[in-house]
Amino acid sequence: MIACAGPDAGAPSESIEADHFVPSRPETVSWGWYPIDKEAVLRIQSGETVRINTLTHAGAIQRAEPVEYLTGLDIPREQILQDVLDFWASRDGRPRDGRSGHVITGPIYVEGAEPGDMLEVQILALETRIPWGINNTNSRGGVFSTGYPGVDAEDPLLDIPPGTLHVIRTGMVDGREVALFSPNIQVPLAPFMGILAVAPDPVVGEPGV
Repeated sequence: MIACAGPDAGAPSESIEADHFVPSRPETVSWGWYPIDKEAVLRIQSGETVRINTLTHAGAIQRAEPVEYLTGLDIPREQILQDVLDFWASRDGRPRDGRSGHVITGPIYVEGAEPGDMLEVQILALETRIPWGINNTNSRGGVFSTGYPGVDAEDPLLDIPPGTLHVIRTGMVDGREVALFSPNIQVPLAPFMGILAVAPDPVVGEPGV
């Protein structure tokens, strides 16, 4: 399997050949949960390769309109994917059964696979689609959200305070992709899939589970 994100959201890059391509469109993604009953967006045979576009939730799930939100963070308009705009526009009425903010492409069905089988997925390449990423350092977000043991229900729920939302630029330097923290600090990137899983039963994130 090829999990990647090419420069053109509408079509796979020609750098890698694959048997199939799945874009990150509103109809091919799920928001905040691992879908177990959703119709597969693609059915493949064992051994086939798939090029998959993925979508960061940064800019795609906030209340503010994406172009206004992201350009307000000094991200150029031409670096905002159409997939982000289309997903944001599809939020109303979209199921979000779990608690995660992640936007997940899939599911993909492997013909002949049965419960109890071992599934091997090989990631052959990862390519970034945009030259930036967003990181949050919020004391009340992520693992330290209101579900974390020890959180007092009476603690005030605050918006993300200033200075905790970080836009990190990326680019190519001497033939390698790096994060550009400053003119003198360049950190080599090692892209990975934040979420890659087989949907469990019951659905992870279902209330009470």
